[in-house]
Amino acid sequence: MKNLLFIFRTFLLVSLITIILSCRTDESNNVVNSKGDSILVNKIVLQQYRVNPCLVNLLQAIVSSNKKNYPSYDFFYSLSLQRTAKFKLLTVNVYLWRNLRKFNFVGTVNIKGASFLCQGDIKNDELFKIDGSRKMTITTRLKKEEPAIFPSIEEPILSGTFSACVGIPIHLEIYTKEKIKGY
Repeated sequence: MKNLLFIFRTFLLVSLITIILSCRTDESNNVVNSKGDSILVNKIVLQQYRVNPCLVNLLQAIVSSNKKNYPSYDFFYSLSLQRTAKFKLLTVNVYLWRNLRKFNFVGTVNIKGASFLCQGDIKNDELFKIDGSRKMTITTRLKKEEPAIFPSIEEPILSGTFSACVGIPIHLEIYTKEKIKGY
């Protein structure tokens, strides 16, 4: 019995040493894998939100119109809400998950299986409500020397005043490849 316990402990120790040597972490969330690649690892937890029904159709139309170009396993939508005294500015862009480098997102919305990572003042806006205790954990692993590849959409596919919601006017700017059906 003692031999079996010794063999088991030795196996665990060797396994732990192998893991430590093949992937070690420094103080800045950098991981160096066994190939010597330096990889930046980030992990964030975002509160999930529900959007006001006045915005649901628009966000669903964005996802439906662009599903073939931006599958949810490769891409996410960045939704930014800025508020001034006279209007709100709602901007939607699309990015590759593997290029996620900024973590200034404050929440997430899930529409038809697509993730909208939200920036701006959504916590204090009537268009967004916390979805109970639901949270989304995002983990990224980026090679430090890997250049970011961003979709090159310079002009919004949809731009103008959105009047479906009550309150101060919302100016939209949607940057995707396909026209948004119904808008």
